[in-house]
Parts: sequence; C-alpha cells; structure tokens
Amino acid sequence: MTPKKLIGILGIAAVIAGAGVYLASQAEHTQNTDELDFVSNPEDYVDNRLEKPLNIDQNVSFMPIEVPSFGLIDFNEKPFKKEDMAGTYSLVYFGFVNCPDVCINSTDGLNQAYEMLTDAERAKVRVYYFSFDTDRDTPEKLKEYLSAFNEEFIGISGHGIYKQTMGKVMHSFDIIADKKKSKHTYAFTHSNHSYMLDDNANFLTHYNYQTVTEHPEKIVEDLRHIWAQKAKESPVKGG
Repeated sequence: MTPKKLIGILGIAAVIAGAGVYLASQAEHTQNTDELDFVSNPEDYVDNRLEKPLNIDQNVSFMPIEVPSFGLIDFNEKPFKKEDMAGTYSLVYFGFVNCPDVCINSTDGLNQAYEMLTDAERAKVRVYYFSFDTDRDTPEKLKEYLSAFNEEFIGISGHGIYKQTMGKVMHSFDIIADKKKSKHTYAFTHSNHSYMLDDNANFLTHYNYQTVTEHPEKIVEDLRHIWAQKAKESPVKGG
C-alpha cells in the first residue's frame, strides 16, 4: 500500500497553491517533455484546510507504509537515496525555489516546528526540501535558498539526469505539479502537503497547509507521541 492509497482512504484532497502561483490566467499549457504535468485540471482538487490529517489516539500506534526506493542528488551534489533518510525521522516538503508564497510559508512552518524541539529531539529529525523544478533548481540554488530558513535543512534536486526519478518520487507521494508557462518564464500550481517519515524512511502521515503554517506545534506533538509509543512498545533491557 502506497502513501497515495492511504491519502485516498483518508479522503484528504491535495491542497493546491492559490492564484498567486499563476503567472497569468491565459498562460499557455504546452505539452512537452519539459513539463511535470500530472493532472489536466488542478482546480478539480478540493482544499480541506480545516481538518488535521491525523487525530491522535493515545492508544493507537502509527503504522508506517513503505516508500519506494529512489536515487536523486542532494544540494551538495552528492548522490541521495531513500536509505540515506533512515536512522532519523523525516519531515518532507515538495516545492520550488521561485515559488512566490506557499512554499516559503510551508518551509517556514516546518522550521518553526523544528525549532520547537529540544536539542536531543532535533538530533532525531531531519527536514528535506524536494524541488520539482528540475530545470532551474540546481543543487547550488537549493542550498542558497534553504540557508535562509535553516542551515540544517537538506535540499534534494531532480536537476539534469535525475528529472524522471523526481517525477516518480512525486508520484509515490501523490504530489501534483502543474507547470504554467508564459512567454518568458513559468511557475507551478502544486499540492501543498508536508510529510512525516519514520526512521526507516517510510510514510507515517501528512499535514495540510494550515496545520504547517498556523499550528506547527501539532507536528511536534505527533513526533513526541510517536516516540512515546515506540518507547512503550520497546522491551526494557535488563528488566
């Protein structure tokens, strides 16, 4: 079962970035190999910003769902694969550097959540920014962009030969990125969820735009709940 299927079961529709992402209402949507076009009409997707995707039940454990393996490149121009995320919990966001608003707000929200953690807790968490702008967002550009938020955040690029792989990763997370072109440039309408993976790099849950930007403390609550559950389920050594 993939994260896509889980999200479908939960009934949480993808959150599409607002009108500010559009360059012009008459922007030409040309079909070619340079576009990441996953839906024909993003406006069909309904925003449900008032519902938190996960209602915590102290008696229920989170059930991880496998994320397919992949190979991309990080913002230090080093190979990056799913297995590199293992060993810590991950907060994952998909966006692009030239996004005028929602990507900035979401990344800032994740930074707020990260800063709420104690030093010991932050050592157990990594924040990843996956860019689906495979033409413009080079590793170097991603690194410069993320440095404005937090030096600990890690950028993942699909630039160059990694383009098709990034598309597959986006598909596994049910990410929608619809490229809108004008005469001289382009932008994306795109889904706007953030994701939590466990320490085996498998999917645990996702968060909508409002949760991340207005209630980042809920992400912290979920992490602490998961860690408490895991501690209770682990056998006590020497006991």
